[in-house]
Amino acid sequence: PPFSPVYLAALPLLIYGAVKLKLVRRLLAIAALYALIFTWLPADSRYLLPLLPLVSLAVEGSLAAARRGLARPVVVALWFACLLPGWLYAGYRLARQGPIPMTPVSREAYLARRLPLYRAISWLNRTQGRGYSLYALYAENMVHFADGRFLGDWNGRASFERVLGGTRDGQTLHRKLRRLGVSHLLVPTQGFESGSPIALPFAEAELRRGFQLVYQDAGARLYALRPAMSAGLGAGRTSLVSSRR
Repeated sequence: PPFSPVYLAALPLLIYGAVKLKLVRRLLAIAALYALIFTWLPADSRYLLPLLPLVSLAVEGSLAAARRGLARPVVVALWFACLLPGWLYAGYRLARQGPIPMTPVSREAYLARRLPLYRAISWLNRTQGRGYSLYALYAENMVHFADGRFLGDWNGRASFERVLGGTRDGQTLHRKLRRLGVSHLLVPTQGFESGSPIALPFAEAELRRGFQLVYQDAGARLYALRPAMSAGLGAGRTSLVSSRR
């Protein structure tokens, strides 16, 4: 969601509040310090979220300081103006995405429609329950929907760099994932944020020696790791358990 335009529109009010109130100056000083730290964080707007309560309090304090010279109807109109963008955005999302799903069936349909990888995760939940350990490539947002163990992120011992870095064949990938206790591998058709196709650092046929394709749809391919890597398994000896296109 975009940031509320209230923060930009309230800049003159914040200047007034900073002049009048020591508390507003302190809040803005903390916010400025965090904004400076933000320059060393990934360029992602969600890392600015800790600023919003501080700046909101500063806006509220500035509005409280300014209201002494304003008529009551004007003050009430300003407060509603601060809340209105959030209400409007919520209404816009409801109109665009449809009503909130209230039943298990509508929830499944909604998630499958909104998240291209959800069908693969849902299939794994139905067939394996909680008894699987999944490594998902560039799909860390799906961690909330997996009933089993979920691995794959930008940091940590199972980071994408650690798993894919230096991996030039399926045998190496198989060995790394086995070491992590992984039973299944999820390969998205395209990146969640970039929208670009996901490419493995080796040919797709390399996977077939140690990985069995068990599910495929337009959004992803799901593989099960074979119990042991075998050079005798040919590239064409995979069995597709389920396929939805």
